[in-house]
Amino acid sequence: LNTYMLQAFVPLEKAADILPESLASALALLAMDPSFQSAYPAAHEVVVAYVEQTSEDDYQLYNHAQHVCTSIDCSVQFVKEKDFEGGRSLQDMVELAEGALSSLPYHQHLTLVSQFVRLCSDICKPVHPNPQLVPDCTRVLLKVLAHPEDSVRHTAYQTCLNTAR
Repeated sequence: LNTYMLQAFVPLEKAADILPESLASALALLAMDPSFQSAYPAAHEVVVAYVEQTSEDDYQLYNHAQHVCTSIDCSVQFVKEKDFEGGRSLQDMVELAEGALSSLPYHQHLTLVSQFVRLCSDICKPVHPNPQLVPDCTRVLLKVLAHPEDSVRHTAYQTCLNTAR
């Protein structure tokens, strides 16, 4: 109901000029609230649109937080499928691993890195039935090997070494 009133009284294009700073700050906090997002998805979209108009910094922070949350979700899904036989395709697993890279500095779950390197080893074997996955897998593996976090790079190189032995 309140978002409908907001839309009726404050045109989105003029939100930066009309809304008081305290209300804009409150909307930015509300945009970050996951329970509000789950309970009222349509109202959440309206709030995010107003945040985008009123504060570029808050909107960028919101987008970054959403990106990290999505990346953590990819990490969880990848680790849950640790045997790579849970019904997901290998292509899905490679995409999940790539999506998980952004969140590694936050959760430091290095088992994910080891699991991905072993998955790449399996995919890149000459007898593997799907050679089309090799370029995607190689691209993501190179991202892991060049990751900005030392611990991620170390784990990736260590797992590559152990796999090659």
